[in-house]
Amino acid sequence: MTVSQPLEAIRAVFLFEKADFSCNIPAEIRQTIAEVNGMGTVVIIGESSADKLLEKYSIIKADNYATIDCENAAVILGKNAHAKIKRALGVIVDNDTTDIYPQFVQLITCGISSKNTVSVTSRNTDKITVSLNRSVRTANGICEPLEFPISALDYSEYDLMAAFAAEILLGKT
Repeated sequence: MTVSQPLEAIRAVFLFEKADFSCNIPAEIRQTIAEVNGMGTVVIIGESSADKLLEKYSIIKADNYATIDCENAAVILGKNAHAKIKRALGVIVDNDTTDIYPQFVQLITCGISSKNTVSVTSRNTDKITVSLNRSVRTANGICEPLEFPISALDYSEYDLMAAFAAEILLGKT
């Protein structure tokens, strides 16, 4: 694979069931992915609609299992997802997860409790407000706690929180 190949060809390499995704691809190809999109990479494993909320990013999807070794990727674990995480910018999980990740991997939990990294603070008929409840390390430094209103109510609360967390990890909020 060369740098001149289009992003779709690069992305296609990673779209397969029971993926063993490794971002140990040449730095110039990772740079090409970032340049083409002007943003970061989001890896989604399992069932999730968060990709529809993150269309401006490179999205790599795996059906239900992947090994991740990519220090600049925001990883979203959807339903029925399991992953072996070697390196990642952060792993975004539902509060109900039972998987264990290495201590050095930043874990972003999403749920209804203020103990979660990301939670829903209010909801009405046309808007939901999500909250980052503690500081997290991002691609651009540290993001302090904040709240953000979202009007895309056609998605699950988890998908909204996961997309919000991915945006924060990639340093775009």
